[in-house]
Amino acid sequence: MRDPVVLIFWAVALLLLAVAGWSGWNQHQIAGWARVSGQVVSSRVLPDAHGKYVGELTVRTADGERQVRTGWASQLASRMQATLDETPAGTNLAFPQNPADAKDLRWPPQPQDAIMPWALAGGALLFVFIPVGVVALSQRKDAIKIAGSIFLVLGLGMIAGGLVVGYSRIDVLRHWPAVEGTVISSWEVQRSRRIWGVDAEFAYVVDGREIRSVLGSRGRSGLLPAGSKHWLRYQPGHPKVASFEAGWTLGYFWEGLVLGLVGLGIGGLGLGMRKLS
Repeated sequence: MRDPVVLIFWAVALLLLAVAGWSGWNQHQIAGWARVSGQVVSSRVLPDAHGKYVGELTVRTADGERQVRTGWASQLASRMQATLDETPAGTNLAFPQNPADAKDLRWPPQPQDAIMPWALAGGALLFVFIPVGVVALSQRKDAIKIAGSIFLVLGLGMIAGGLVVGYSRIDVLRHWPAVEGTVISSWEVQRSRRIWGVDAEFAYVVDGREIRSVLGSRGRSGLLPAGSKHWLRYQPGHPKVASFEAGWTLGYFWEGLVLGLVGLGIGGLGLGMRKLS
């Protein structure tokens, strides 16, 4: 077990564990801070320096108004807007207060905050046991059959994931009402090193009330002219959460299709390996 490849895997595992420990400890520290009661005055979605969006609350406390930003970012402005819609104006919240800076208020801890540390820890365990499992598997006569079964299960899982993504897209098209929106402005956003998208602020009317919302796209090229009209679909009960990409097009379903096709390939490889064994 002193093979250099194994040592590299274990080094990565130690790094992931260190990051998971730091993240979990930081969350634990913030959860232990004294709380300050504040009432939400307003909220807004803001772009950050990495092509993503953060949420900002203006809250009224006993010491005056403060701005509190989310500790995470989203690639889609509408997704962040959905988070802010859960704390409308007038909502009273208890915000952790930094003992070293009374003006530093943090977003109230959420149960899902623990997902990242545990996910990193789980990844570390994989990097620990993968080389151990490979060595153990190589010593078995039915190694090819076992490996084929692993590929088959992985492929089926990816196919299931593709079906879930596809179903969520169909649910939007079937149950989210359509409304015509007017582009106020649009701009290009770098989603990652090689992927760019276009975000746009739209104005549209829902139940007699004008809504303004920043909506994002993935992989779209070309700005939307100001004043142009586009059909949108908005989430019932949360009209600021909408999409101008939703449609019965290949581009709208591509993520689920790619996931499903890759799953078919991996699952087919697994079946082939089992038949050869």
